[in-house]
Amino acid sequence: MVNVFQFLGCLVLIQVPVALGSALPKVAMSPIDNRTTLEKVNLGRKLFFDARLSKDGSVSCNSC
Repeated sequence: MVNVFQFLGCLVLIQVPVALGSALPKVAMSPIDNRTTLEKVNLGRKLFFDARLSKDGSVSCNSC
């Protein structure tokens, strides 16, 4: 099992069976009780690129 992260407003940890050397899936599965929505994807995108969330306001998740 390989841990795969997908950013949707927060990092969601899911377990995806992947053979070593094979490609990761293009779309991560979402839990039945917390489905992926366009609103969540848009919020995640905004948060991922927002440097104001860092301590000094100069670093976003994207910059790492």
